[in-house]
This record gives sequence, C-alpha cells and structure tokens, in this order.
Amino acid sequence: MTGIVYKSTGSWYQVKSEDGKFHQCRIKGKFRIKGIKSTN
Repeated sequence: MTGIVYKSTGSWYQVKSEDGKFHQCRIKGKFRIKGIKSTN
C-alpha cells in the first residue's frame, strides 16, 4: 500500500491511500531505529 501522511499524533499517522481512504498507521520499526525523520 502507498499513501500520503496527512497528520501525525505521537507515534500514530493518518495516511490517505491511493483509493482515497484514510487509515491510522504506525511507522515501520526500521525507520524508527535508523532515526529517519521527515518534516512538513
């Protein structure tokens, strides 16, 4: 699944998928461990 992050709250992210639906997601562990960060 591919989507765009619209909102982040703590460790939860609101993501809009390609079909237009919103999903509550958490970031994958390897991104957290590597310290990858993003900005708006």
